Amino acid sequence: MRSRNPRSRRSPSRSRVATVAANARKPEPEAIAATAGHPAATPRAVHALGAADLLELWERAEGRDRAEQALLVLASATGGDPRDFAEVSIPRRDALLFATRRLAFGDELRAIVGCPDCGERLEFTTLASALAPPEPLPDAAVQFAVGDAQVRIRPPTTADLLAVRDSPNVPAARDALLTRCIVSLTRDGTPTSAASLDGAELAALAGQASNHPAFADIQLELNCAACGAIWQSAFDVASFLWDELAAFAARLLPEVHTIARAYGWSEREILALSPGRRARYLDLIEAGA
Repeated sequence: MRSRNPRSRRSPSRSRVATVAANARKPEPEAIAATAGHPAATPRAVHALGAADLLELWERAEGRDRAEQALLVLASATGGDPRDFAEVSIPRRDALLFATRRLAFGDELRAIVGCPDCGERLEFTTLASALAPPEPLPDAAVQFAVGDAQVRIRPPTTADLLAVRDSPNVPAARDALLTRCIVSLTRDGTPTSAASLDGAELAALAGQASNHPAFADIQLELNCAACGAIWQSAFDVASFLWDELAAFAARLLPEVHTIARAYGWSEREILALSPGRRARYLDLIEAGA
């Protein structure tokens, strides 16, 4: 999916599948706005961000790591500090991001999907209610059996993701993330270090964790009307929301420029206009009125 692309950098996780309907039609040449949201995601914890807020957020977060961007989004939406959310579990963080996104852009999600088999570009549309982390949000550590080891691991946090981002490859990042999240490990009832898990045991642990809601990525099941291909694509709300915010800024800045040149208004005055009024002024400018 382009720009409004569902992507995921989380690991280990991939089990929760949301089957959705794709509109199998070619998109218009214009960029398609993407939207998503989840009414149950504690919206009172966040407030709506206006155009000026979104533009300031984009400027502050541009070029940063996606995990850092997620923290800055939540800080802006709550009036808090990015550090306040670094140790929040990923399911709880994502629930807050869904709530933030719903207030900023609405409940509908739209994206451009490229078929991996035939390359056809299709428009994908759904509501995001089924995509947000399920309630109640998982926070507690979960126990898994791996060979003779009993392992309790907690859901990862953004701080964990930042800590493993320089790993040389995905398997190494997965193993480092798992190791960080291990709360306790015993072999035959004797406590031991997380470092005692070998590669095969870590892979087995990752496989078991991927089937638990606390560690599972959202997976979209998609199909191509052109060739009939069916595939799955991971959806990461943090990446999706940032792509939307960047697209919003790319549309808004030229609008501000055009209106400022025509009327001499300040950026603050222009951003205070509703989207509908800005659009009307742009129509008048284009018409030469």
